Amino acid sequence: MRYAFIVFLLVPLVAFGGVFDLFDQNLGRSSSYLSALDAFKTAEVRLKRYTSFWNPTVTVSAKTITISEDGVTPFTLSLDANFLKFYGFSVGLSFPFKVDGDWNVSFEGASLNISRGLKDEYGVERLQAESELLSRKYGLKTAKNTVFMNTISDIFNWRYYSQRRKILEEKLNVLKRQRDAAVDEDKRKNLEREISSVELELKDIELKLSSFEGMDERLYAEAREILSKIEVPTTPKLELREDLKAKELSAKVEEMREKTWYLPYLPDVTFSFGYNFKDQKWKIGIGFQMTLWDFGERRLEAESRKRSGARLEYESALEDFERGVKERLLKLERLGRQLAFSREDLMDAQRNFEKAEKLHQLGFTSTEDFELSRLSLLEKQLEIENLENTLILEKLNYLNFLGYDIVSLLKEGDAN
Repeated sequence: MRYAFIVFLLVPLVAFGGVFDLFDQNLGRSSSYLSALDAFKTAEVRLKRYTSFWNPTVTVSAKTITISEDGVTPFTLSLDANFLKFYGFSVGLSFPFKVDGDWNVSFEGASLNISRGLKDEYGVERLQAESELLSRKYGLKTAKNTVFMNTISDIFNWRYYSQRRKILEEKLNVLKRQRDAAVDEDKRKNLEREISSVELELKDIELKLSSFEGMDERLYAEAREILSKIEVPTTPKLELREDLKAKELSAKVEEMREKTWYLPYLPDVTFSFGYNFKDQKWKIGIGFQMTLWDFGERRLEAESRKRSGARLEYESALEDFERGVKERLLKLERLGRQLAFSREDLMDAQRNFEKAEKLHQLGFTSTEDFELSRLSLLEKQLEIENLENTLILEKLNYLNFLGYDIVSLLKEGDAN
């Protein structure tokens, strides 16, 4: 009895997981989502270089190793560990090893190194990394939403075509009986044309249904139950649209670069400070390199830093977002009214069917005509159900446009 009770508790959870299980399978097969995930992880790692105080990287370097007839020319092998990075300054330790011609290795003593380049744009590079991460985060979210919406669309389409097939199969049988009983040649030809049309539609439906896997009525009922509780927010939250925030940061980057438009003309100067723990000596190094003549690359770079297109692009994106919200809300309202009108038409069709049923019971209409009337009513009911599903999909599309994580919203009741 105890095990039966546990099974009873688990059944709703398993049923509820059906739609999301199918979504997870589709997610794992989506190349767009996997590409977006890789891009997001790459951007995340890049930003850590600017936000993390502890930034360890270990490299091994060696100056040119020369091997000749006389043997190996002595060279230095250096193990460099950079562990801190802040405001453009890199702090690390260097462990040089000297290798002589007989391959004897001697440790030269550890040294502390601090370096920074004059033209390093730490603030610009950090904002660019933040902008890229926000953009990739939004791209990952929309890719995930797209897979979910396609999953729901497949479930709805499977339901529509499977029900449509049942109705058409019944209709085909009725039409064939009418054709076989027809005496008038013209009526017989018209029925032949209608039968041919129904058969072609059935073939088309069979082809479409062959592309759906793992669909059943339980899955459809679950999807409808989950999505029936969707509420459409009328007030959008800009913070959910990371792509807009990314464009705003790009505009700030552009403003910072514009203020230092002359940077390409400055020499490449590197400052470094080192302290050798073995000799207990310090040293300061200055590296200098300046281009005296080029083919206009510095001038072009300086001019590009003066342009201010990112701000206009951000403002244009905001306008597109506001306009897109209004257009999608209007589309939802239009679909809602269309659904209301269709339901009124269904009520009229239901009353007409009830009249036809009474006439059939009284013997005024044939069994085939009555069955066609019943199938016509089923077609109207199916079209309304399909319109309801279209409205649900449009709501999901609207939530995606607003920047919500749809799956998180459905599972947890919140987007983030």
